[in-house]
Amino acid sequence: MFPIYVYKKGSQLPATGTFYVVAKNGLFLRKDTGLIRAMVPVQGISFLDKVDLSARLLLPKLSQELIVRTLLFFRAVYKKYHSEAEVQLHYNSGSSEFLLHCPEQQVTGASVKYSSKERFEGFQLIGTIHSHSYFGASHSGIDQSDERYFDGLHITIGHVDQPYFTISCSMMVNGQRFTFEPEEVIIGVKKVDWKEKSFLTHRRLKVSHLPTPPVQSSGLIDRFFDRVIGADLSAMDFSSLTNVTSYTRSEQFWDIALPEGQDYRHIGFPKHWLERAKPLTFIKAVTSGVTPAVTSCAASSTSQPAISEDARSFEEDSREIGDGGYCFWGPNNRGLGF
Repeated sequence: MFPIYVYKKGSQLPATGTFYVVAKNGLFLRKDTGLIRAMVPVQGISFLDKVDLSARLLLPKLSQELIVRTLLFFRAVYKKYHSEAEVQLHYNSGSSEFLLHCPEQQVTGASVKYSSKERFEGFQLIGTIHSHSYFGASHSGIDQSDERYFDGLHITIGHVDQPYFTISCSMMVNGQRFTFEPEEVIIGVKKVDWKEKSFLTHRRLKVSHLPTPPVQSSGLIDRFFDRVIGADLSAMDFSSLTNVTSYTRSEQFWDIALPEGQDYRHIGFPKHWLERAKPLTFIKAVTSGVTPAVTSCAASSTSQPAISEDARSFEEDSREIGDGGYCFWGPNNRGLGF
């Protein structure tokens, strides 16, 4: 068993002998055979036990209202720009309150650019939630890069054009990602049996029956629910749509079970959040004597699923709250906008 030395400024290592060195730039073995003396990098120390990577969230679970408010905002941005969007999570450990903040952001169909500089007294920035527009919720290469040095909780919500959503929850610690099941992070989230459909956006809040989808050569649905009665979001049955042409990939979709007597209209989101999400623009061409053409990245794409105007969106029924840029959630899981 060879000795182990921690090498710090001013440290003196033995002149002879074989030993391990833990230094700023890694783990090393100083090997001395009597004929060869060298310092070489190693991957581990053979006579020690392995340490398993682990991480545990020490935060309360996020409330249903917080996630629904975020989802409504993401759907509104998607409806307006066919783009992604982002909000930030702040936490007060003394009061166990979350603060949901919408920063100024530039959005496109595959990215969102924002600042993480704003802070609030008594609160610590502990994570982000961002959307993937009509894509799935897996963490992209851009996400990996953005979150690599941002220790905290990071949630991605995908398929915001669908009646339900996909979601991915993870925590980054010192460049290492740890994944969690949504139920470990969010109150009331539940799996639903749903497969992605093209050209569907928002389900109606309340429905009496499911229409028979129209038969089209393209296999696309051009209308959705058409009557509004009842009060139970959880009771809606989408079984008559399950045989409609869908994308071949299969992903797990989720829904939020709100407290009894509430639906999405009781939640809402601050409408001015939409003013903070603006499409990223770029200079299309510059020719001598010609004014450059500025094009919106978010609105220019023709490949995104269209918004069905026949289906009333959730956000049109959402109650506007507050007049500021953030919302509080305390231990009683009630949100107030400021």
